[in-house]
Amino acid sequence: MPIVAALGNKFLKEYHWREIRQVLSMEDSDFQIEEKKFTLGELIAFDVGDKQEEVVHISTTATQEDKLETELRKIVQTWDEKEFNVIKHDKNANSNNIVYKLKDWDAIIMTLDDSLASISDIQGSRYVKRLIDRVEETHNMLILVSDTIEQWKIFQRQWLYLKNIFGADGKSEINQKCSKEANDFSAVDKKYQSQMKKVFQRKIVKIHCTQSRLDEFLSNNRKLEEIQKKVEEYLDQKRAEFPRLYFISNDELLHLLSRDKIDEVEQ
Repeated sequence: MPIVAALGNKFLKEYHWREIRQVLSMEDSDFQIEEKKFTLGELIAFDVGDKQEEVVHISTTATQEDKLETELRKIVQTWDEKEFNVIKHDKNANSNNIVYKLKDWDAIIMTLDDSLASISDIQGSRYVKRLIDRVEETHNMLILVSDTIEQWKIFQRQWLYLKNIFGADGKSEINQKCSKEANDFSAVDKKYQSQMKKVFQRKIVKIHCTQSRLDEFLSNNRKLEEIQKKVEEYLDQKRAEFPRLYFISNDELLHLLSRDKIDEVEQ
């Protein structure tokens, strides 16, 4: 009988058994159906034939809930263990002057996409009701990680670009002419280097993808964008002063300015 198989389901938990006892009107009975020690005659005495469909539905729900919970645990475990790939920005830097950066963004983003697709499937299941709070918590964690990684990636790109501009000894022409921007970048740079040392020491991704970190990246990205805009305005001024500079790229011009070699172009 299908009901016998349903009652033997290993995925039935305490709350499922309470539902089954209620369906079979066993609330006031001493009969311990959850111990799975019963005869067909004992089941018939509780008119299980009339309640077979409801009991089978509860058993099916238990099986499907276990599948969803297993998938949810896999997602949670993935992000309990997922680490950043942290490398030295300058491989030749001495131990007292190490600057770290992140590598292999695509690997993290691919894992994120897989996890978000899986959590979406779980959310769309008709059996998710009992798990919904944990599922929503995990989904929100993934969204926060995704948003933080997106802004972090933007930040690192801008940070590396500006570090090449202002990362010299501070005496170049561009550091002098864009002193405010150089100081603003230095403040962001110092704090970020301190944060990256902590990331290097403890690389678990989700630990560093918090709302406060996301807000900080959003704020710093606006700052770096404004700094870059001012740098580009300064480059336009130099081109107006030295027309030959219109024939070289921004990167080439910045390279010359950081080394005070504009006169070489003019000659």
